[in-house]
Amino acid sequence: MINLLLIVLLFNGITGKIQGTVKDEDTGMPISNADVVILNTEMGAATDDNGNFYILNVTPGKYIVEASCIGYQSKKFENVVAEIDQAVRLKVLLKQTAIEIEPITVISQTPIVKKDMVIPTSSQRRR
Repeated sequence: MINLLLIVLLFNGITGKIQGTVKDEDTGMPISNADVVILNTEMGAATDDNGNFYILNVTPGKYIVEASCIGYQSKKFENVVAEIDQAVRLKVLLKQTAIEIEPITVISQTPIVKKDMVIPTSSQRRR
């Protein structure tokens, strides 16, 4: 048990975090459910209702962080440096953009069921 506690304490002491807010560039209103990811890693977070995000346990190093949300232009921050026991704070302003939706055409390819290909149910066999 003591070994596990020691490992947790040591691990917490060798990582940093990236946190910040994501807001609409024009209105200054927070954007909820925006995605903030550290590129080339599996780390990221979604913003809360106030536009805040927190990415914990970030290994020290230099990263590219990307913020995106449907209806907004994505924004990348290069050379974001995470340090041991430090929090990097980002203020992200995203600009609204039009979403172009192309119509989708679906062509039905359901085969016709032939009467002799259908397996009769038990009630049909008795007749």
